[in-house]
Amino acid sequence: MIPEKIRKIVGIILIGIGILLSLIAIALWLVDGGTGILSIISVILAFLIVFIFLLGFVFISYGSEWGSRNVSLLD
Repeated sequence: MIPEKIRKIVGIILIGIGILLSLIAIALWLVDGGTGILSIISVILAFLIVFIFLLGFVFISYGSEWGSRNVSLLD
């Protein structure tokens, strides 16, 4: 239902956000050294980063690979 150009733009933006969050998580991990509350925040950010990357790649590839198919139950 969402036009292909908008899906691709949103996918690229999500991948960019994922890259930015991964840089923040790496910096937090390096500053804290794997102990304390910052490491917990880094782990939570890691889950969000993976989710954002996957969602971005799904938005980019959804229209080109699978496409929309009009299927009727009467066919």
